[in-house]
Amino acid sequence: MVQTGERIVSSASERYMLIYMIAVLVIITTLVIIFFIVFQKRKNKLLLEKIEQQRAFEKEMILVQTEAQEQTLKNIGWELHDNVGQLLSFASMQLSILKMQVADDVKDKFRDTTEALSNGLKEVRALSKTLNNDVILNIGFEKSITNELDRLSVS
Repeated sequence: MVQTGERIVSSASERYMLIYMIAVLVIITTLVIIFFIVFQKRKNKLLLEKIEQQRAFEKEMILVQTEAQEQTLKNIGWELHDNVGQLLSFASMQLSILKMQVADDVKDKFRDTTEALSNGLKEVRALSKTLNNDVILNIGFEKSITNELDRLSVS
């Protein structure tokens, strides 16, 4: 009977040990799962932050490119208006002076040339306004588009 009692005690201690080992195994497994979930969440968060930073960088690059293009077009518009416009105006004035000094039969040719030069000057000024976004902002986008369509339809 003693052996049976020892066997029962031994069997009970083995059960407690088995329960203890299972509990430890469950706890370790739970900790590993929790660690894995936390790791995945952190990894996903870092990936999302990286994607967001990339989008912000691309957005900033597009903005900088747009500003550079606008500034370039504005500078071209100013150059057309100021330099080319002045040269065409000067040529028109010189042609008008020459027209007064030539015979009447040649004056018709001067009138055609003066008219072509005047039209060219108007086109350069209209184009320079089209390229300058400040002008577009002042008169409005719709009016600017209408003016450009009118200019193109006349050409």
